[in-house]
Amino acid sequence: MAMIAELFGFFLEHPDRLPQPYSDRATTEPPHRVICDYIAGMTDAFCQRTFEQTVGQALPSAGREA
Repeated sequence: MAMIAELFGFFLEHPDRLPQPYSDRATTEPPHRVICDYIAGMTDAFCQRTFEQTVGQALPSAGREA
């Protein structure tokens, strides 16, 4: 849940980092609504990859050594 909240905050501060067409929509629609739509459509794996690539923090996963 915290990962989703951080992603939401990141994209709210940087709507230009959303992929097309979401970044375009964020200029004409309320950005928080566009970001919700984008995040809601993510799979768990895609959400984690996007989090790692945008926020820059890799989350520890079960079985992965640090």
